[in-house]
Amino acid sequence: MRTTTAPRVPISTLVRDDRVLRRLLVVTFVDTLGRGAFFTLTTLYLTTVVGIAPVVVGLGLTVAGAVGVASSLVFGHLADRFSSRRMLAWLHVVQGLALVGYVLVHDLPTLVLTASVVTLAQQGGGSVRSAAVGRAFPGQERVRVRATMRTVTNIGIGLGTAVAAIPLAVGTGEAYRVTMVAAGVLFLASAVLVLGLPATRIDAAPAERTDTGTIVVRHAAGRSPYRDVRFLTITALTGVFGIQFGLFEVAVPLWVVQHTVAPDVLVSPLLLVNTLAVVLLQVRMSRGTDTVGVPRG
Repeated sequence: MRTTTAPRVPISTLVRDDRVLRRLLVVTFVDTLGRGAFFTLTTLYLTTVVGIAPVVVGLGLTVAGAVGVASSLVFGHLADRFSSRRMLAWLHVVQGLALVGYVLVHDLPTLVLTASVVTLAQQGGGSVRSAAVGRAFPGQERVRVRATMRTVTNIGIGLGTAVAAIPLAVGTGEAYRVTMVAAGVLFLASAVLVLGLPATRIDAAPAERTDTGTIVVRHAAGRSPYRDVRFLTITALTGVFGIQFGLFEVAVPLWVVQHTVAPDVLVSPLLLVNTLAVVLLQVRMSRGTDTVGVPRG
């Protein structure tokens, strides 16, 4: 016997009617506009303007990546205990200031410190944001909401990458630094926007207090993800697939600048190819993935 479900609200209607979703999309756009401009320039700035060897840059970013992995896990747990809204706001402030701090990087230690703070805030913020989305929207809407946010993410990155073409064309250290500082300022602006999100929808449920004032935190019953082999396998495979981001943000710019005769400004349109594909296909490809399996009648 086939079961029927209520028709889903079109995502366009959901965006129009849900103030929280609109605010999240605006925050996502502002963040990724700055991110697109910044990460298009970072590796080239460090190697061609600051003069750090590519292998040293790679080492510094690798250490920072490990910090990001740890912070993603830690902040995921913290999002169940503290205000997601406040944590997101503070992480935006930290990331914005760290991005601005890149203009002071001059060697491996300062690179490791600055890049580690950036990835800590970025990856930690991603975990907190995921927890907030999980609370703010019912299960059947989460995939579509996240797909829409991902589309906006790539629109922002695409536009930011296009903006990065300006300092690439100018080719001066000052042009690089002005753009990188502007990217950091965008994250500071996003911190203000995050504070406008309603705590009642995105924060963890408040701890229950006993008559003696003792705080009792109740956790939902369920199997630990650390004991779920299938979940851990998918997570590992997703991590391997994530190598693409390093290739796009680090390897491709260095390859164009140091191993081809193409002008530096070509880095920008090359990075736009990936983002354009995601913008056009993300929501469409996510259809039918809001459940693990579809029962057959």
